[in-house]
Amino acid sequence: MPGIACPFAKAIMSTQCSCEYSTRFLIAEREHAGCVSETAHTNCEFLLESFKENSRFVLKLTATNEEIPHGKQMRIQIGGLLGLQKLVQDNEAGSQVQNVHAVVQSAFEKYGSLKNIPFNEIVKSITGWKGRRG
Repeated sequence: MPGIACPFAKAIMSTQCSCEYSTRFLIAEREHAGCVSETAHTNCEFLLESFKENSRFVLKLTATNEEIPHGKQMRIQIGGLLGLQKLVQDNEAGSQVQNVHAVVQSAFEKYGSLKNIPFNEIVKSITGWKGRRG
C-alpha cells in the first residue's frame, strides 16, 4: 500500500531527505514517494505551501497557480526542510534531513504551531540552497 503522495516527494526521491513515514512505489515503472500517515501528510502539505508562499518573491514566482519549475521545487523542498531542521536542532543541521517527520514534530513542539514558525529564516535557506550545478 503506497499511501498518499508525499508533499516532499522530490526531496525524498533525491535521497537528501528521508522520513519514517515515506514509502516508495511504482506507477508504470516510475518510482514515486508516498506517505503512510494522514497526519504527517497534512502537516507536510501545510509546510510545503508555507515554504512556497514565503519564498515566492525571492524565487520570482508571480502567479499562485503557475507551474513551478523542477529546480525551484527542489530548492523549496530541500532548502526549506534544511532550514527548518536548522531552526529546531541545536547542532549544525548538515546537508541532509534524516527524518522529515521528526523535524516537523520538533518544530511543532518548539513553536506551538506550524503557523508560528519564523518562515523568514527558512527562506534564507531556500535561497541559499544549491543543487548539483551549484
